[in-house]
Amino acid sequence: MHDVMTAALRQYLLQRFPQRRDPAVLDLTSLTAGWESDVFSFDLVHGPPEDRTREPLILRLYPGPAALARAKAAHEFRALRLLARAGYPVPRVDALEADASPFGPPFLLMERVRGEVLGRLAQGAEPGRRRAYLRLTMTLLARLHRLDPRPFAESPAALGAADGRAPLRAMLDRWQAQIAALSGSAALGRDGALEGLWGWFRAGAETVPPGRPAVIHLDFHQNNILLREDGSPVVIDWTGLDVADPRVDLAWTLVLSYGGGPALQAAMLAEYERASGAAVEGLAYFSALAAARRVWSVCAALTLGAGALGMRPGAEEAIRRSLPAVAAHYRTIVATTGQRLPAVEELLAGGA
Repeated sequence: MHDVMTAALRQYLLQRFPQRRDPAVLDLTSLTAGWESDVFSFDLVHGPPEDRTREPLILRLYPGPAALARAKAAHEFRALRLLARAGYPVPRVDALEADASPFGPPFLLMERVRGEVLGRLAQGAEPGRRRAYLRLTMTLLARLHRLDPRPFAESPAALGAADGRAPLRAMLDRWQAQIAALSGSAALGRDGALEGLWGWFRAGAETVPPGRPAVIHLDFHQNNILLREDGSPVVIDWTGLDVADPRVDLAWTLVLSYGGGPALQAAMLAEYERASGAAVEGLAYFSALAAARRVWSVCAALTLGAGALGMRPGAEEAIRRSLPAVAAHYRTIVATTGQRLPAVEELLAGGA
């Protein structure tokens, strides 16, 4: 399979980058480990025989329904370009191929960062170094939230309104539309339970302390941060970039850190507040919202198949391993909102 992909990639590069003379694709290797995309590394060698150039690159394929896959690829391409323009540390992106992919799914070509995954470094580090990595992580998140959101906003609804709740309302609108499109056959859609939960979040959005619009990542964790050989960070995986209340992003990062326990979450929050220069208000609401997003995405993927959500086919096995944490997130939802989702309880009880 790799030989076929290598040949197809070389032919694509010949047509897409004619200035890269006599290209050769070397060491094409699958790096896929997450739920969403298929990622390959390779070296592109090009130039005259006496002066060949070697570029380490990434090929990122977007599986799933064609329209959704094209939209995700285009969204991440736009995000990377805008973030680089804003001076935020992201990989260089070289090409978007949404319609004429030789592999079928659309893809991006981007720089392959020479360095280490921060999450792996933190796992084996001594306590002082782990604290430094944690501080770097939350400083990067706070730095993202300070960017000017206006170039990133695709809808004025994410920016306006004097009461400071427009970003949250706009995000709830988008999430509700996405959930409604799938919930007729997904685990959360039974007996009006989802509507009751959503009504709680809608009402809570009008009473939670007001926020502000910010650029958010929506999958910000240490395995999405690379450290270059010189120690400088690079943040990857921008399919979820949005403009919304930054507390949505912070709460999602805390949800993802559940396995580290309450002490880790408290330390993360303290570092974020230090880096942002302000206390975070209303976090319980946003933690419940993030937990609901996590529970819904997992249950929908296991009910409908990961591909229906634009995730990588075959990701269900990895998703199923997250069920113990998902059960804890579901308990957070119930404790905070008082709302129960019987179909989710059945799915969790049966282990999917």
